[in-house]
Amino acid sequence: MLESIDLKKRLKKEDYEREKKRLADELMCLQQQCVSEKLPVVICVDGWGASGKGTTISKLVKDLDPRSFRVYSMAAPTQQERRYPFMTRYWERVGQHGTITIFDRSWYGEAMKILMHDYPFPNKGKKGKAPHPLLRDTGDFAVTGTGGTIGLYAESAHLFERQLINDGYLIIKCFFHVSKQAQKERIDKLCEDESTSWRVTDSDIRQNKHYDEYYPIIDTLLERTNAADSMWHLIPADNQRVRRIAFMQAIADEMREALERKRLRDENPVKIPENFPLPHSRYTLLEAPDVEELSHSLALDEQTYVEELKQEQDKLSALQMKLYHRGIPMMIVFEGWDAAGKGGAIKRVASALDARDYRVVPSAAPTREEKEHPFLWRYWKNLPKSGHVCIYDRSWYGRVMVERIEGFCTDEDWRRAFEEINDFEWEMYRSGTLVVKFWINVSQDEQLARFNERKNNPEKAWKLTDEDWRNREKYPQYRQAINDMFRLTSTNFAPWHYVESDDKKYARIKVLKTINAAIEKRLKEK
Repeated sequence: MLESIDLKKRLKKEDYEREKKRLADELMCLQQQCVSEKLPVVICVDGWGASGKGTTISKLVKDLDPRSFRVYSMAAPTQQERRYPFMTRYWERVGQHGTITIFDRSWYGEAMKILMHDYPFPNKGKKGKAPHPLLRDTGDFAVTGTGGTIGLYAESAHLFERQLINDGYLIIKCFFHVSKQAQKERIDKLCEDESTSWRVTDSDIRQNKHYDEYYPIIDTLLERTNAADSMWHLIPADNQRVRRIAFMQAIADEMREALERKRLRDENPVKIPENFPLPHSRYTLLEAPDVEELSHSLALDEQTYVEELKQEQDKLSALQMKLYHRGIPMMIVFEGWDAAGKGGAIKRVASALDARDYRVVPSAAPTREEKEHPFLWRYWKNLPKSGHVCIYDRSWYGRVMVERIEGFCTDEDWRRAFEEINDFEWEMYRSGTLVVKFWINVSQDEQLARFNERKNNPEKAWKLTDEDWRNREKYPQYRQAINDMFRLTSTNFAPWHYVESDDKKYARIKVLKTINAAIEKRLKEK
């Protein structure tokens, strides 16, 4: 790819000034259209060291409305950021609909760092020297994750981009390419002045010294992460004028085309037939029961419950300490019927944990700000860091249940969400997070009895809402949605655990035992 760039191209001053003004005016208009049309834009800028990325970004934003863009300089992740999945810090910074988010160094920066610093140089023909892992790999790691560590980074980037694009985001990826000689001249010039010398890093100097070795590595990375809906724009950066115009032109072209595509989609919305089959998953799915097949007769006597509750809580407390010291995060998800006993189960789990190391997150209806982002954005912002536990009282599965049934999202949205959820849980699992998911089940008769108990008890009446009664009336729709959820999101890395909860004592003990067993299994694997 890099060979296709003409680094010798130059622009006359008058041509440069004319094009600069034209593009600046066009970009201002396009930005306002993005705001009015609620089109979110993410621009990632990568490139060689000292290729002029920061300077060019600064000049670009001078022509934009500062109220609707944000620039992030993504340095190496901090110690705190390293305690979360790799893509978390990018998810956290993604702007809402109608804004422009610019990353100076993107999610590909970490992969490039590994390629350039952590691995040996590729084979230069010397006998006995292994080729670079990236160049040795023939798989498409942007899709399959093959290629070791680099494959993992590349696949994370691919999944991130796919989810943003599916939610209507425009992703513009630009790589600033500079020749070895131009890079050296720029580094030398920066180093001559004390006010600019700080901008030159050891990495920049190392890049220039080993430019020829790094060239094929970068070229291969760009080729393997160049997708039709998130393609790389290669920016010739030897000449300042050419660099700036090429950068502005790439952004203007992408924004103009994206606005036109959005207009066409809005005029011709996707209509999915009622019986259209749900998508197949690329993950290994486990056999799942029909929700009506789950037992309603399992129970525990009071004495057994008291004894096992203490035993399992003590065990969980000890196991949590092992998770903490091993730096293993744990995500526990509770879903289930209304009045099934989720709150009681969560309380018994939480009381066994160190209060400093866990958090319970109730997943209510999304706020206005959350609706202006991809639906998983608010969950990416609340992941457990290494050694900590996060407990969700209802979760991202609302997209394929209540939002599906109540029409709070489009058919396209909830159908796509099954695989987006699997991708999300795969990213958690692959980053080292132990994911434990519970469906708390209760029979219709027992649910009605609990509803009436709440209705007639002043101390519990607040728990019963009109929405609970409406959900009960829609049992057939919810049964179908729940069965689809079981069938399409119970994976080998994040399986569903089904908890029979007509007897609350039995359910609470089963939850504790399941969590303890999952932790013990994970500790043996680590």
